[in-house]
Amino acid sequence: MGHGVNGSKNYLVAYPQGEIIEVNEEGGKELRGFYVTNEAWAVDAILNGDGMTPGAFTTGDYLLLKVIGNHPDGTSDTISVYLADYRSENEAEHYYLKDWTWVDLSSMGKVESLTFRMESSRKNNWGMTTPVDVNDVMLLVEYVLTNKSEGIDLDVADINGDGEITVNDVSGIVAIILGN
Repeated sequence: MGHGVNGSKNYLVAYPQGEIIEVNEEGGKELRGFYVTNEAWAVDAILNGDGMTPGAFTTGDYLLLKVIGNHPDGTSDTISVYLADYRSENEAEHYYLKDWTWVDLSSMGKVESLTFRMESSRKNNWGMTTPVDVNDVMLLVEYVLTNKSEGIDLDVADINGDGEITVNDVSGIVAIILGN
């Protein structure tokens, strides 16, 4: 079982992609910040690869969280947080977040809302392939039931490599998510 900052039992697991958090305060509000870290299956994908990401992260790879503060006047500011940064040619500079890390939002000033975006060097025509997401399971289930392939890289979705997308591939991706 995981834990929050300083061993707290209170924490949130989120998979942000365009999520918007409204401040609900007239004229916006200045936000202090929040703590962030990687969760287990993202770390596993970074270190070992997974069914959607072949091989461990290597030079040039990254996993990035962008926090966009939307101001009352229609402008915005972005704070970028690398959850994994392997962009440097110097391997000694490669890292992924192992511990809770403070993201200071105070430089944004007053915001009406926050928008979250994830980016990664590991992607295909349909978007990020790491870390594996529950949405991938839903896409595979939809494909198995309806044969609708929109948003699916069928070669990558063939988790067991048998040339077909079946319930066995859905089970395989669930096993990856669960770390089995």
